[in-house]
Amino acid sequence: MSGFTDDIVVEFADLPRIKGKAELERILKARLARQKGYRLEKTLRDVAGATIVGSWTGDWVDDDR
Repeated sequence: MSGFTDDIVVEFADLPRIKGKAELERILKARLARQKGYRLEKTLRDVAGATIVGSWTGDWVDDDR
């Protein structure tokens, strides 16, 4: 989380817009707690000003909680 500013805004998949570092950390911790054996591969596609575009492929098994 140290790489993010307190006022970060994240638009990810079908989730509502995530505003702020604290909200992002809360969502990530909850999500990663449910995903066992998480593996991620990312590809950077473009950087234009403050916008970063990338693609990713992830694998995991959902926890049965």
